[in-house]
Amino acid sequence: MEKTGLAILKESVDSKKFVDGYDQFLELAMNFWENSLFIDLLDPFESQIINFVFGSIKGKLDKADLNILLSPDEMSHFQKSQRELVHIHRVSKEKGIHSLEVVNLIKNLSRDYYWLKNDYEKVEYLGNTYFSKELGKLLSGKNMVEEIARGLEKFEETRKRKAALITKYGIGKDSVRMLEFFNWVTTYRDDRKKYNQISNYILIKTIEKISIELGIAIELLRYALPHEIPLVIRKDKHLLSELEKRTVAGMMFIAGKTTKPEIISGPIVREYFAILEKTIAASEIKGATASPGKVIGTAKIILNQSDFSKMEDGDVIVASMTRPEYIPIMKRASAIVTDEGGITCHAAIVSRELSIPCITGTQVATNSLKDGDLIDVNADHGLVKIIRKAE
Repeated sequence: MEKTGLAILKESVDSKKFVDGYDQFLELAMNFWENSLFIDLLDPFESQIINFVFGSIKGKLDKADLNILLSPDEMSHFQKSQRELVHIHRVSKEKGIHSLEVVNLIKNLSRDYYWLKNDYEKVEYLGNTYFSKELGKLLSGKNMVEEIARGLEKFEETRKRKAALITKYGIGKDSVRMLEFFNWVTTYRDDRKKYNQISNYILIKTIEKISIELGIAIELLRYALPHEIPLVIRKDKHLLSELEKRTVAGMMFIAGKTTKPEIISGPIVREYFAILEKTIAASEIKGATASPGKVIGTAKIILNQSDFSKMEDGDVIVASMTRPEYIPIMKRASAIVTDEGGITCHAAIVSRELSIPCITGTQVATNSLKDGDLIDVNADHGLVKIIRKAE
């Protein structure tokens, strides 16, 4: 999928190679996505599974030990990139930052992690220059290297403590297998996120390329669905007219349990959104307990990195989901509430490490809450209540 997608970006948009390559990439990307959706079916049941696994010893488990037992055995892709950067730092100190070995190591780092800062709205290719600058920061600041190294050491220490706790509490083979399954789920989520970010990079770069080569406004192309791109290339008049409608009033994808999915656009979308806002505007929001605790704080809606500047110490992060680049603001938060995920998602794992309350899988938090709302986060019961709405 990745190789096919990156290859089409080198071809001319109106060439057969581009169109055929895009069709192949899209088929691979959609197959991957559809086959990965099963992981989300676990989210509503993860808490029950945990109770089943630790039912006989849960009264003996303290919060810290439970967090360790649920921690992943494998590093995330972000942690692996940090480990590689620390290794390059060590080599550069020995052989020089401009040595051939360091140059090749940076090339490999870019090849493996160029997608790391992408999200669903904005993409960036992290090339050799980016990672050279990151290396320069490490070389000029000893504290940064030590902080990353401490994080990596903590990960290894947690893995060792986990093995010791399994022995300490006499956790049986069946329960150990379930823990291994949860670890696999966590790793799979991280892999899925990686390939989603890569796919999104290729899709966004594809529409940028089409905009430049065919002279179609990028604002129109952002409303095209992936399978509509070949029609855009052929400048299908009906589709271009439909894209104009979508830019004016937005679009909505409706999928019912028994009805065929459909896309609606135009003025009716505003009516649907008005109904949804009334439906979603509940004073109480429910989700899954990912990390226990109770906090009252100010909600800040964080949809991407451009929202990071909103955060103040003690605020509650309200996000669709979190990613590794969110960690600096997660350390400042008093609690985390997400639309998506379960107790094995990124937000859950990090919040347990930070010992702050976290509720995941609310589905509606980013739509129901507004910046500045004073909220009561009761992660013990998976509830968020609005105490006072922002003015």
